[in-house]
Amino acid sequence: MRHATFFALLFTAVSAIANPSGRLTVLVPINPGTLAGAGAQWTTTLWATNTGDLDAFLGCTHASNDDPCPVLKAHTTTALATPYFDLTHPGFFEGPFSGVIPHPASPHQVSFSLRATDSNTAPQSAGTEIPLPRPSDFHNAKIALAQIPVNSHSRSRLRLYGITNGTATVRAIGITSNQELFRTVVALDGVDTLPTPINPLAPIPAIRFPSYAEIALPDSYGGSEEAVRIEITPGGDLKLWAFASVTDNVSQQFTIVSPSIFEYISISAL
Repeated sequence: MRHATFFALLFTAVSAIANPSGRLTVLVPINPGTLAGAGAQWTTTLWATNTGDLDAFLGCTHASNDDPCPVLKAHTTTALATPYFDLTHPGFFEGPFSGVIPHPASPHQVSFSLRATDSNTAPQSAGTEIPLPRPSDFHNAKIALAQIPVNSHSRSRLRLYGITNGTATVRAIGITSNQELFRTVVALDGVDTLPTPINPLAPIPAIRFPSYAEIALPDSYGGSEEAVRIEITPGGDLKLWAFASVTDNVSQQFTIVSPSIFEYISISAL
């Protein structure tokens, strides 16, 4: 019960009035930096924008007098490096402190944009946008990723993130046949539950890492299907979010397939 309360308090993005010492939090699913691929040189950049009148503080694990944690200056946009030296997998929760005197950050003050591009084949490209989900986008319900291509010239990878450790069942359903073609159970782990003071102005516990798992999706399922639907079912009370990346081996075109969750709106409000 103690851990459940801790997670609930930490991952709820609230205003400074509601919670004087909190974090405005999103998941950065791919670490910023450069990574060599199959004939490609992938560069992922995390852009941070502060539209407010005050500077905003971010957390990190490398802070020192000579190398402090990132500070987003008021009315600026800047590229951010990975703020944590002890990342165990791609993906981390990030966001400014909210309600920390004298530099409170409001929910609409800071925004992020994560983009990936191939520096070899498309150096002038603005990149492909990668979603940055909020903790409220993690659900204990089935996730569907539609129209994942199945062919010899595309490689697809599924990445799963959770707020706690757990397992999930992954199924591939043929778009044409509507038949199950693939099933596997994956374990998500890697949550960092150690309370770590990450800023002297806000010595609050910080969970920096989500749980994580990834699998390379097959490029053939033994049939003539040209595309599949990926269904992901979390086990137990695991709340997760996931996306698939599809890369064309010839053109290096990079596509993101992410889930869509509806929200209820009363007809009277439409």
